[in-house]
Formats: sequence, C-alpha cells, structure tokens
Amino acid sequence: MPVLSLGAVDGQCFQQANPGGGRNLFAILAKDVVGNYPLPEHFNADGTELTALPTLVATKKWSQYLFPDGTLDYKIDDSGDPSFQSYKHMIEFMMAGKSKALRAEMRKYINAGALFLIEDKDGEYILVFSTDDPGFLKKSFALGKKGNDKRGYTLKAEVDGLTFGLVTLQSSLLATLSPNLVPLPA
Repeated sequence: MPVLSLGAVDGQCFQQANPGGGRNLFAILAKDVVGNYPLPEHFNADGTELTALPTLVATKKWSQYLFPDGTLDYKIDDSGDPSFQSYKHMIEFMMAGKSKALRAEMRKYINAGALFLIEDKDGEYILVFSTDDPGFLKKSFALGKKGNDKRGYTLKAEVDGLTFGLVTLQSSLLATLSPNLVPLPA
C-alpha cells in the first residue's frame, strides 16, 4: 500500500483527552489461527484498520487476560536503513500473584508464539504481532522481598520485521470477537 503524498495532520490533541494505557488484553496462540494473519487483503485501503478477524481453529477463542492497572505497555518502532525499513512491535505486561491457574497459563507459552489484541483507553482494539511473526513471551517471576512488594510475572515480547505498524480493528468486528472472558466475582 504505497503512500503517494503527505497530508496535513494536526497531532496536538488540542482540547481533547489523550489517555495512555490499556483496558483489556486478549491473547491467542499463533497455532490456533488458520493460515496467515493478517494478509494485505485484511487491511482497509490506507492500511490503518483491519477489516477481518483471523479464522480460528475449531473451538479456539481469544482469551482475556486481566492485568494490574498501569502495567500494560505497547510500542511500535519503524526503523531500518532506507529501502530496508519495517516495523517492530513490543508488548510488556504484568500478571499479579502465583496461583496454580496462572502458573499453568504461563507454561503454555514455552516455545509457543502468540498474537495479542489490546483495547486502549479510546475503546479501539490494536493487533500486536502476526502469525508469520508471533510474539514469544519472555517471562520472569518476582516473589517480592516483603509486604507490599510486587509479586507476580512480568511478560515481554518483541518482534522485528513486521509489515504493519499501528492497526486497529474496525469497530464492526468487535461483535464477532466472542472471547473467553474472565468470570466476574459473584
């Protein structure tokens, strides 16, 4: 999708809120997606939105991860020498605690790449990674020294060489997402 010429853009957010951070995080293993995703035909004409969700292996769903407030971060770099530029996606988040269920979930990421969807504070969903270049989470656990020290997992992944930068899902796709949600307490 070549860009033919530059346009005038106001990037000041004048008299508008511009909150950082994420509300929700959804994950799926790359092997649970049928074929390659995303492909060029999955993007709108200007390459800023995805117009289709991936086809998933039967019975597989995106899974919701609840994370402590202020611990999810997502970054994109577009870099490289002229004629060799591509995008790098980076994600980092924490999962508090050391429950048996959490430890079992962390084991699923051993040598298993994943894709992520982040709901940002604007209510838009951002795709992180692809099936060609999934994110392999590096996990570290900290016990904490005492009292109110943070105890839990810090998870990080970065992939260089992706063909797309910041892309969001078209809002019409959200109704068909149908993820596994964390049950709310009674």
